[in-house]
Amino acid sequence: MPAVSVVMTSYNHEQYIAPAIESVLNQTFSDLELIVVDDASRDASGQIIRRYERQDARLRAIFHESNRGISATTNDGFSAARGPFLAYIQSDDLWMPEKLDIQMNIIQKQPDHIVWSDARIIDQEGNSKGQLFTEKYRVAAKAKSGDLLAALAEGNYICGQSILLKTDIVRQIQFDRRLAYANDYKFMIELAARFQFSFIPRPLVAYRIHGDNTIFKNKNLWDRDLFRIHAFILRQFADRIPAPVKTKLYHRMGRYLYQRKHYRYANRYLAESLRRNPRKTTYYKRLIKSVLAGAVR
Repeated sequence: MPAVSVVMTSYNHEQYIAPAIESVLNQTFSDLELIVVDDASRDASGQIIRRYERQDARLRAIFHESNRGISATTNDGFSAARGPFLAYIQSDDLWMPEKLDIQMNIIQKQPDHIVWSDARIIDQEGNSKGQLFTEKYRVAAKAKSGDLLAALAEGNYICGQSILLKTDIVRQIQFDRRLAYANDYKFMIELAARFQFSFIPRPLVAYRIHGDNTIFKNKNLWDRDLFRIHAFILRQFADRIPAPVKTKLYHRMGRYLYQRKHYRYANRYLAESLRRNPRKTTYYKRLIKSVLAGAVR
């Protein structure tokens, strides 16, 4: 029984997956299993995974016969985990050799915490871009440890590829299959609603930015996911979210509906955001535009 189960999701990353696998198998903390779930890749990813599976008994591979999406792929890996602790990585990212060692020292003292770390941003070729994850996503002023629900309600800033948590947690909270891309954001919200976070300021992950990142593929689906997540936050956790944050969420939802010409519904959310913050001129202007656009239709 390994101490840590590492879940790696794989889809058409033949140019990245070998170093990703090696970065896990070469951890200084070696009491682990690596579960690679390939979502019916059309490139040579499967061949590379099988080669490493033959070389190291700690690697177990799961191959989908047809593409099922990132949520199902991740959840299948979660379900296959056998260790008491679980970590997650995508097949285009890398871990520093000491990642698990450092995190296990922390989580063994605080087993109910979600342990995460900073990351170094790298490009398609693996070269450092001279920037940390927390710098790129402007996390400096945000809370990074403790109760993060209110902070995360404004937007996700957790480096998912850095987290370590108890495996029992993902038996209860998994990725939402109804979401196309922002599934990790809702996952973090649900974690934050029930657990404390512990942050390590050291970059223990190399987070790769390249043209195939899902955030660049379909902005419309990303925006739809965010609308659904904002609605979920307001529905489930309104009593735990500060009033200014709730106001922002109402306005974002109204803006999303306005941009898609659903003026009748947009007006409701925009009016609510204006009611909560009547001094915000941008809220007033957008509501007027939405009302007029709806009248013209």
